[in-house]
Amino acid sequence: MFEGERASLEALHSTGLVRVPQPRTVIDLPGGGAAFVMEYVKMKRLGSQASKLGDQIADLHLFNQKLREKLQQRENTVGHRAEGAEPQYVSKFGFHTVTFCGFIPQVNDWQDDWPSFFTQHRLQAQLDLIEKDYGDREARELWSRLQLSK
Repeated sequence: MFEGERASLEALHSTGLVRVPQPRTVIDLPGGGAAFVMEYVKMKRLGSQASKLGDQIADLHLFNQKLREKLQQRENTVGHRAEGAEPQYVSKFGFHTVTFCGFIPQVNDWQDDWPSFFTQHRLQAQLDLIEKDYGDREARELWSRLQLSK
């Protein structure tokens, strides 16, 4: 369960844009379950830093787009030297591992576009859970109508 959390924190950390705790290890507990060990980060009120955090989150959402722009600039540069390991531009939407929203697994298979990723791996998954857990077929019927109208 913690593999996705670890990968997510590592991906966020690699951007250098927002402070996240560095993951250390996952420990299997003797009585079952596990514990996720990560760096201790002293938390404090945002106060005057709220605006800065908002800017960092906005930059995070633009990060991949900016990587693409850098890549395009480098393609037009002669003699560009290799740099250290830096985050790579990704042309698809998704993530390389399953993550979790609470206890609910979130499949992140790569899709060519954001609407396909969101409808298949977020909305569709929620509807599947509603039908499975509550036997609610009306939601499925409404979802089918919505998909036909695209």
